[in-house]
Amino acid sequence: FLEVGLAFAFETVVVFFGRFLLKFCCICATLLHTMDTYKKWEEFPVGPCGAVSGLHVSLDRKGTILLGARTFRKLGEPEQVLLLFERRNGLIAIVPTTPKATNCYPLHESHNGGHRKIRANLFCRHYGIAFGRTVAFNTAYIDDDGKLILDLRDVRAVTRPKRLLPVGV
Repeated sequence: FLEVGLAFAFETVVVFFGRFLLKFCCICATLLHTMDTYKKWEEFPVGPCGAVSGLHVSLDRKGTILLGARTFRKLGEPEQVLLLFERRNGLIAIVPTTPKATNCYPLHESHNGGHRKIRANLFCRHYGIAFGRTVAFNTAYIDDDGKLILDLRDVRAVTRPKRLLPVGV
């Protein structure tokens, strides 16, 4: 009974207020179209496969650089690396080196043997590189000289920020 009454009431409104309803629908359509044109869409820079460049490199808040297994292999599987910093553009370069170099960092094997860690906390502190959480580099690439280039301006967060507890808890 309720559905029939609503259908009859709607038909009555359409019959008696046909012109008003038509004007109202045109106004609504114009408003909806106008609201749709003011949307500012942003493209998500990372696809479902992870890193844009295909090389996974991340930096945690303690200054540890993690090289993915594929990145480690493409770098030539070095035992030690040299870290370089370019201030003007905010770039880090990781250069494979021989163990005889004086200021090189060893690569530590992770528990599953795939990726490697560089404990670069002194390097990060010296150059003022700090993030509140672990970040991954979107455009890591290996240049013609064999250096792994990391752009500090093009990173994405891969963990949640550390929760700060109130004092006294």
